[in-house]
Amino acid sequence: MPKYAWMFPNPGAYLSGSLAPLVSSGSELHTTLKQIDTIAAEYGWNPVAPLLLQDEATDESGPESFWLAFYSTSLVVAEAFMEAGVPSDVLLGHSSGEVTALVVAGSITPADGARLLCERIRAVDEMALPEGAMVAVKAPVRRVEHMCQAVGDGSLAVAVDNGPRQVVVSGRDHAITRLERLAEALDVQATRLAAPGAFHNPILTGAAQRFAQATAHIPVQTPVRRVYSPQLGRYITDVAAIRELLAGLLVLPVGFRNALTTLYDEEVETFIECGAKSTLSDLVPQILPASARAIPTLTGRVQAHTLKQTLRALAADSTNDDISSPWTPHPPPGHRPGSTGADHAVSSSAPASTAAPAPRSTMPDTIAAPIDAVPTAPATLQQSQEATVPPVGERTPSAGLPSRDEIVAQIKQVYADMLDYPLEVFEDDVDLEGDLGVSSLKQTQAFVKLLDAYRLPTPTSEIRIVTYRTIRQVADLIEQIGTQG
Repeated sequence: MPKYAWMFPNPGAYLSGSLAPLVSSGSELHTTLKQIDTIAAEYGWNPVAPLLLQDEATDESGPESFWLAFYSTSLVVAEAFMEAGVPSDVLLGHSSGEVTALVVAGSITPADGARLLCERIRAVDEMALPEGAMVAVKAPVRRVEHMCQAVGDGSLAVAVDNGPRQVVVSGRDHAITRLERLAEALDVQATRLAAPGAFHNPILTGAAQRFAQATAHIPVQTPVRRVYSPQLGRYITDVAAIRELLAGLLVLPVGFRNALTTLYDEEVETFIECGAKSTLSDLVPQILPASARAIPTLTGRVQAHTLKQTLRALAADSTNDDISSPWTPHPPPGHRPGSTGADHAVSSSAPASTAAPAPRSTMPDTIAAPIDAVPTAPATLQQSQEATVPPVGERTPSAGLPSRDEIVAQIKQVYADMLDYPLEVFEDDVDLEGDLGVSSLKQTQAFVKLLDAYRLPTPTSEIRIVTYRTIRQVADLIEQIGTQG
């Protein structure tokens, strides 16, 4: 019988205010969040609970928003998984998400998991190492390794293998710059990540030793759930393996592609993202056959209100002998009857038993800055998936744009048609990703349609469509390109 994996994403996988419908005051989960805030305070960080529980704007510039918000979110979502009875044959964490997986597996307490994440960064900071950086390269891992060899700098190392066309390299800043130049000369897409260091690289060996010493007193136990480690490349079955993983957390590469193929070979066919956004779910169809299901569960704040109902439907589906039967998640408020709400709970509009592969020719891959990095963008975005507007053939510049109201109406119509949502949910200032769960890939697809509709030229690569978060901002960009064109 097909098996289920819960996937725990990396830093950046959170949505401000998204946990309010899931955490009631005085509950055990609320107590857990307060414990995490207490740990954060010990390291001079701000509390993370207000960021995740309050709808109003909250400062996201502090380290806690990056290093602890993803962790807290996954713990709350995991509790919802367990309450709903969502099956879990194996837990799978990505980079720092491996700590979350161990906590959910019962090997580490939630408070100690937060302490591990804080100590991990303290160890790097205290080493005062030369500036490091990370870059995502759109090429197979073997080619990327050859590119690193061609640069000839020993600090370069493959940090993350996310799939056949998404590899992350870390190293000294000057070496990463040289690699970027080589990639440009070879016409290979390379995207610098806003990383605070060269993570998953042997140059952090000193920091890794300091981290291991500082956390040796933290108790760990044999997991009560099966855990597969992409960094160790095997199952974690005892305390010794946990200590080995923690000792290598800063230096071992993340073999996410091999982890997925290994689990798929062991009949794991449903991969459910236990956290916010769809960073890991977007990678699954790029690596595995169409028979594998990739299911994100909290792609926007709207989904938080219906998450428990969505998970109950998923749990009921798992008991169906006909595993290929369609599963329809609960749609967002105002959604038309009969619509699948595809971009919210499942990675495609196809039945959940098959995850449709991501487009491979006309659209870019999402960059899952896996690790401990986010694509370069405004700090408030904290994106771990970001798409660059791709060229789509030659366009003749527009002879003139319609009125502002017509542009806004057209943008709303494009999104409504693409997502099968009612027009009324697309208010001018609705956060496309945060409120409606529109992925960076979908945002890019919609933008390309608009460029074609108005016969506008493709903008430069410096323009990132996901930084334009609202309908109003997208309209501003269309008008800007139209004026310049």
